[in-house]
Amino acid sequence: MQGNSANNKIQFSKKTFVARSRNEAELMAKLELGSDFDPLSYKEIETGGFLGFFKTKKYQIIVETPSKKKIAERARQKNKLKTSSAENPTDDKKLQDMKNFISSYGKQPEAQKYRQTEEDVELLKKIFSGSTLSQKLQTATSQKINVSKPELEKYLQAPLKNSPINKIQIPEQNTDNNNINNPAFTKISTEITSIKEQIVKIKSAMKTIPQNNSSQNKQFDKFYNKLIDSDFPESLCRNFLENFEKTLNKIQLEDSAIYQKKLREYLIDHIYSREGVEINSAKKIALLGPTGVGKTTTVAKMAYHFKIDCDKKVRVLTLDTYKFGGITQLEDLCREMGVPFAACYDIEMFKKELCSEDFDITIIDTTGKNYSESKSLEEFRQYCDAVEDIEKYLVLSSDAKYSDMNKINSNFENFGVKGIIFTKCDLCEYFGSVVAFLVKSKNSIVYMTFGKKIDGDLKEAVPYKLVDGILK
Repeated sequence: MQGNSANNKIQFSKKTFVARSRNEAELMAKLELGSDFDPLSYKEIETGGFLGFFKTKKYQIIVETPSKKKIAERARQKNKLKTSSAENPTDDKKLQDMKNFISSYGKQPEAQKYRQTEEDVELLKKIFSGSTLSQKLQTATSQKINVSKPELEKYLQAPLKNSPINKIQIPEQNTDNNNINNPAFTKISTEITSIKEQIVKIKSAMKTIPQNNSSQNKQFDKFYNKLIDSDFPESLCRNFLENFEKTLNKIQLEDSAIYQKKLREYLIDHIYSREGVEINSAKKIALLGPTGVGKTTTVAKMAYHFKIDCDKKVRVLTLDTYKFGGITQLEDLCREMGVPFAACYDIEMFKKELCSEDFDITIIDTTGKNYSESKSLEEFRQYCDAVEDIEKYLVLSSDAKYSDMNKINSNFENFGVKGIIFTKCDLCEYFGSVVAFLVKSKNSIVYMTFGKKIDGDLKEAVPYKLVDGILK
């Protein structure tokens, strides 16, 4: 009855978690509640859909917190300790004797605390012969006065340079035949000198040993390998995790579930993002990037999104008049969507096309050249300077190397890039390089594209989905 009354005082609550799999649902519960919960039920459910179609299967777990099982286990441990004490009164007596000894130790007379035997005094005289302490011991012995323990500790615990060992002298001539002719005295002196040298070497070597973070033995290596396996670059990973661990306390460092939850939050906080492109009157957008990253297809996807999903008046201009078949491909796509299209072969034509204010948004497809060459950059800069108020977005392929992303970004860093669009995300299994690039460059991710379809493949970027993809 006592256990039941204790349970009645505890407030239990139920929580529901829904995810794509049962394991993921359990992980969500552990990230929020730790291990202090009991699973009550698992169920497969259907979510989303439209008019009864296109529903998605998901898994639901209902848990109760705090855990009744753990409460009962703690109660059993507590009762076990009480039973053990009752069954072993001898142990209690020993414990009480020890407490009495400790409490009475400070009340003993000074002479009783620090009394030295004659054998102790003789041994100290031999070891510390010639020192100031030896003279004190001889005086204490002759006068039957006890040498205080603090006095001994002052010498025994002093730094090496002030230690009584350094005061040991091996006299060249000594009238005391017991010392000069005693082989034991010579042997002790030699051994003490050797010990001094070893202590100096050990202290010197200890200064060069790096102090390891205790968490690195438990969680650091685990999550370091997890990030590396997700294509997070080694050049950034170790330093990033070390800075992250500085934000944790001891408990957070040692608990794997809490460590992962905090790392997830830390990564999300270091990813900048924008909820798509803000649309206002006569908005002009230019997509930048090298050949092969998917700029032309992304232009078509954005045109469809703004026209169909946002109900805006859209048109498309292209400066990419060099690529064979590029104009025809984009022109055909625009015709199917009912979006006005024009190709600009020089700066004057480009300026003339942009003078029109009849459109809510104009999307500009730029030339895909090798922008590591200064000539190509200068040519593109002339187009950008010809017309004001052009927002520029850098297009990168999500399956590119981390080093390549940084190189391309450095080529365009002086153009005032407002955000990043990642393409070919359906071909990328791990997003470690994407997350690392966003953390390092501090650029905002705006859109992600999937597949080759024009409709529905342009998605606004969600940072937590990127992070969950590398911590799964």
